Amino acid sequence: MTINEVYNGLDKEQSADYVLSADKFEIRYMNPKAVEYTPSVTSGKLFCTALCGRKELCPDCPLRNKLKSSPVKVAADSLCSFANVTFCRIITETEELIISRWKEDTGDLIADCGYFDLAKALDSLGNDREVYDAILKTYLEDGQTLPSAITDCYAAKDYKNLRIKVHGLKSASYVVGANDLGDLAKKLEFACRRLEGDDSRSIPGDENEDPLWIIDNNIGKLISDYNSILDVTVRYLTNT
Repeated sequence: MTINEVYNGLDKEQSADYVLSADKFEIRYMNPKAVEYTPSVTSGKLFCTALCGRKELCPDCPLRNKLKSSPVKVAADSLCSFANVTFCRIITETEELIISRWKEDTGDLIADCGYFDLAKALDSLGNDREVYDAILKTYLEDGQTLPSAITDCYAAKDYKNLRIKVHGLKSASYVVGANDLGDLAKKLEFACRRLEGDDSRSIPGDENEDPLWIIDNNIGKLISDYNSILDVTVRYLTNT
């Protein structure tokens, strides 16, 4: 079996399939379903960092052991993920590879992923899930351009427009229940205000910190968390 034959076969699957190098567990290939579920993930990234948000493999990760050709199953609630996962080893004509296959859990992604306070968000909307999903769709649409816009403002040291962008992200995140991201956006917004000479508002504990330091040390996490939330949102709306 050639590598291209492996890729072509995975392209026909309805599961999200990731092909990993057998030595470093770097992502070598993602089938269309995997790209759809995790659009911010790209080939070349370490599997555990890209998919599970960890710098190294979990202690019980099957990748720590010598995998066989028969799939090793891992339940969703035992991973930093929202899917039922299998791992298996395959041998092509030129090298050994690992396939990680992800199938969506039947639970509620938004409620179970840990990024959203869904109950609170629904309560503010009269517990109307259809309205919530419509708002979440708009949140996702804004997310197609907002992460890069925030990054561009930061790179250009355009703190006025950075404040405007993170203010909008803060408000939208609170509406959908992504409160931790909203809090982080608020932290950056108030730091930008201080750079503009407005010291009237600050996060408790931040008033004595250099606002530039606050921005520099939190912008990366803001973008990373935002992209992770957008990935979950794509997967949820795709299956709704």
